[in-house]
Amino acid sequence: MKKEEILARSKKENIHGDEWYKAIEKTANQTAFLAIESVYAVLIVILVIQKLITGKAFADYQVFLLAFLIGYIGRFATKYSYTKEKEWLFGLVCGIIGSIACLINIVGKGMGWF
Repeated sequence: MKKEEILARSKKENIHGDEWYKAIEKTANQTAFLAIESVYAVLIVILVIQKLITGKAFADYQVFLLAFLIGYIGRFATKYSYTKEKEWLFGLVCGIIGSIACLINIVGKGMGWF
């Protein structure tokens, strides 16, 4: 096999991108997701503690909780769609219910309903 044929075959096999680059991109996305979710989790804890101690918090923890839950809904939905495992479906349903409840609470407090 000639060099040109080998290069052409290699190029054809890697038409959707280099596997090494895809692995780096996947790792970067996972790391970014975990970093963002960690910041949300820390802010939620700080805000809840601040509210318990002082009666007031510098921001509404429920907004961060909603963002946290939405992030995990995406994660659970993806894992369930690939594996069809019931634990991911359970997490997905709980996340959706929690997000809806959180959103209703945020809107309700903002509108003076609660």
